[in-house]
Amino acid sequence: MAPRDAEICIASVLSPLHGDELVKDIVDIVISASRKFPYRYLGVYKEPEPLRDAVAGCDVVVLIVGSGGTERIIYDAFDGYDGGLMLVSYNGYNSLAAAIEVAPALRTLGVKVSLYHHRLGYGRKRLDDYIRVAYAIAKFRSSRIGLFGAPAPWLVYSSMPASESVRYGPEVVKIPLRKLYTYFMNVDEGEALDLTRMYRSRTSSRISDEALLNVMKLHLAIRKIVEEEGLDGFTIDCFEVIRVLGVTPCFTVGYHNSIGIVAGCEGDLPSLLTMMIASYISGNSSFMGNLSDIEQETIVLSHCTAPLNMGSYFLTTHYETGRPVGVSVTPPKGRVVTIMKLDHKNDKFIVARGTIVASSPRPNLCRTQMVIRVPFDPQILLDESHGNHYTVVLGDHAWKAIIAGRLLGLDIVDFTGGMSPLS
Repeated sequence: MAPRDAEICIASVLSPLHGDELVKDIVDIVISASRKFPYRYLGVYKEPEPLRDAVAGCDVVVLIVGSGGTERIIYDAFDGYDGGLMLVSYNGYNSLAAAIEVAPALRTLGVKVSLYHHRLGYGRKRLDDYIRVAYAIAKFRSSRIGLFGAPAPWLVYSSMPASESVRYGPEVVKIPLRKLYTYFMNVDEGEALDLTRMYRSRTSSRISDEALLNVMKLHLAIRKIVEEEGLDGFTIDCFEVIRVLGVTPCFTVGYHNSIGIVAGCEGDLPSLLTMMIASYISGNSSFMGNLSDIEQETIVLSHCTAPLNMGSYFLTTHYETGRPVGVSVTPPKGRVVTIMKLDHKNDKFIVARGTIVASSPRPNLCRTQMVIRVPFDPQILLDESHGNHYTVVLGDHAWKAIIAGRLLGLDIVDFTGGMSPLS
């Protein structure tokens, strides 16, 4: 089964006092910025009922506030709307005044709102980025993800039932591990052997050919299920797989992340959702790590897998079990990164930025390690803990993450140092 096609719905709203031609310029600009993504223009609306009907089923609506006097139309049309709403105002006809009046009123209804103000005649770089975020959230909300097994038993705070993910949009497909084991037993060994030879030079001599072959058989089994189920991402109860098969899914998790199928560990659905948001808004692969250490200005995140395209990598043993394989990626020193975390129990979205300052392997931590300098006292992550597992993506996408969080109706916990999306 394939996931739903994602698209941006675009509409305009005008006071009945004005003709449709009033919004032609701003509509043309917004549509031009949207052309690189699937979109649907719904038209101009001056009454709430037709607008409500038009946006029904849209995952994200980009609503151009054409003039003042539209507040009640917008309020009535979006009462009960469950998707993300991006209000676009511009520098004319009291558009901005209407947008900032109706936005807080919509929030009291539980509508997920973000605002963007466009200045006609001043270019559209920021608009392009806002539209990218709008499409990223439409893609996120329409995605289909797999849960192999169950959340790990130690996720006493971060565990989330599959049914709960519906409120964020994605559909969760439960995949029993016994199905995975059956696929593992029926993998084409010739294909697995070819992969074993391909990755042998990147693998520690401590890993036998037979063990690496089983790692590749597990990879092919998961890949086949992902393709058959039409999954955009998955998370897996990795330690149960290790217990039964004797090998880890760390390689296939890193591999899938590097090709755009977002993959997480330990059956941690909130972390998988965070990784998907991070990947979709940035266009980059994302890394999920344990918070393993803090110092005065740095944090250490580590895990036994990471995207294979995030840096040079080597396949070695898994840290906790010594089993094959763990993925040791050396991330690029000096790169700015964005750090995110979804706290689903409180509907909070943590956003921070930092810089990778080192990747010096410690023998007592998971194989991929990032030492990140941050512009805040890391002690706050302990004092106001939101659970383990943080997501990292290369590049400064902090303000995009903030906008994405708002389109999902989340309260933003901002550790970015106060930079506004307007800067």
